[in-house]
Amino acid sequence: MTWVWLGWVALIPTACYFAGAYFFGADFGGMLGLVMGSPLLGYPVWRVATALGPDGARAMKAHALRPVMGRFYAYHGTPVRVLEDEDDERWVGLADVRRVVPGLARDDTLARMLPHGVWRPEGEGRTFGRVDELMALIGRSQTDRTSRFREWLRREVYLPSRAAQRRGEGPLAPRSQAPGPIRRED
Repeated sequence: MTWVWLGWVALIPTACYFAGAYFFGADFGGMLGLVMGSPLLGYPVWRVATALGPDGARAMKAHALRPVMGRFYAYHGTPVRVLEDEDDERWVGLADVRRVVPGLARDDTLARMLPHGVWRPEGEGRTFGRVDELMALIGRSQTDRTSRFREWLRREVYLPSRAAQRRGEGPLAPRSQAPGPIRRED
C-alpha cells in the first residue's frame, strides 16, 4: 500500500513539470523536463505490458508485426518476396529467386514453360512464379545449391500455405486414418 502512495507522490510533480514544459515551451524544463516527464509517457505502455502478463512483450511484438507477417522471407540472408492470392496460392518474386538460383530462365521464357505459373500483379513492378510449379521446375536441377533452395521453398513457403493444407500436403493437413489392427480369420 505504501508503494502505491509513493508512486502517486512521484507521479503528480512529474505530471505538473511535464505539463509546464508542454505549455510553456522547451525553455521551461529543457532536458530535465523530458527526463522527468518520461515516466508519465511510459506509464500507459507499462500498464499494457504488465496487464498482458509474462508474455506481454511477445504479444506486443506479434501485434505490431501482424500486418507484414507471412509476406517477407529470407533465404540465407537474401530477401525473397512472397505474395498470396485469393485462392491461397503462394507466389515468389522471380528476381529474388534468380539471386539464389542464377541459371533460372527469363520471365518470358518461364511464362511459356509454365503457362499458369507466372503472374505479374497490377501495381507491382515484379513478376512472380507460383511456388509449386517453381519447385517442380527447379527439381530438375542437379546442383546442391538449387536442391537446398527447393527444399527451403517447400518447407518454409509452400507447406505452411492454406493451399497446400487443402491438398493434404501441409504440416497441419488432416492425416488419413491409420489402418486398424489386422484380424486373422480362422
